Amino acid sequence: MTRGRQRPLEGPERPTFIERAISAIPLPYAVSCFLLAALAQTPGLFLVNLVDTGDLDRAVQATFPEIATVPPTFLAFGAAFGVGFYTLLLYLIRYSRQGLLSSRDDIVPLLPDGESGFRRIYGILHAPVPILAIAALLAAFFLFIGTRAAVLTPLHILFIAIQLAVVSLGTGTVLWSFAVTLWGLRRLGKEPLRLRPYTEDPMLGLRPLGTMSVSATMVYFGMVAVVVVVSLLSPQSPAYLSFLLALLVLGVLMFVLPLLGIHQKMLEEKRKVERALAEQATREWKAMEVAPPTADASLAELRGLVVSLREFVAHERAERKVASLPTWPFDPQVTGRIAAITLTGVIAVLGRAAVDYFLVRP
Repeated sequence: MTRGRQRPLEGPERPTFIERAISAIPLPYAVSCFLLAALAQTPGLFLVNLVDTGDLDRAVQATFPEIATVPPTFLAFGAAFGVGFYTLLLYLIRYSRQGLLSSRDDIVPLLPDGESGFRRIYGILHAPVPILAIAALLAAFFLFIGTRAAVLTPLHILFIAIQLAVVSLGTGTVLWSFAVTLWGLRRLGKEPLRLRPYTEDPMLGLRPLGTMSVSATMVYFGMVAVVVVVSLLSPQSPAYLSFLLALLVLGVLMFVLPLLGIHQKMLEEKRKVERALAEQATREWKAMEVAPPTADASLAELRGLVVSLREFVAHERAERKVASLPTWPFDPQVTGRIAAITLTGVIAVLGRAAVDYFLVRP
């Protein structure tokens, strides 16, 4: 009995099932993202209230119950901001996958099995079960912290279902793409990578891996920053503020931990080159001590001595260059920026919590 032909591994060039669902709408992808975001946010709620009440004024009052105390322009800005944010979130699903795909040409030369290794590591991007699991947890959390309406009509229930599906699946897919990108970096740290000589590249050809981590982390913190800024505009529950703090800490951990293997490889390679240079220096010094020049040294002996001195000077330069080799695949300024972003976010969330506790609470 012969075995069936093995199915080739799929890479990031294939859209995720969420992208395929969005693309099923016969509109440009960006327009479809905007339409879904509008249906899941204030415009969708207004449409539901308008159909339920059949009256424009009552629909506006039901959609914006705080309209008597809050300026309409502020409410309109909040509604537009919500639609824009979730449009960006849905579009980020495709953007993050394409960003991972664009790194293929940099990663494939490092892997011993090349293209198949890239698919082996990042083919998990298409796994639907983790996305659905994350989305389910997010939906349960949003239901827990959400406000409870007194009466829910069937249309309101449908709106809540659409909202939870769009927000939870969109957020879950983006988080999964982020996790897969950084988890792939962790797996790359365990692979027997084909490093470039330090004389060609101080980062041994691993800079693209650091760029991937920095880019993914910056996009993650950018989205979290938007959520944090929105949370500062109004009182929030302690559970939601704790959730924001957890997101900030998670971003730092997921930036550092996946790169530990890469850091170890760079550190080992640096120590290996330092040992080789030290052994070479020892041999050169012994060679010079064994045959010192005499008073009647020939021209050939003097020329050999000059060559040895030139080699020693070149060796000294190589040692200084190796001593300055980085052991992380990114510039040192990056760590300071991420630390500043995280600290700013933590201070902002704790400040919101302090205001809610001391000034807003009854």
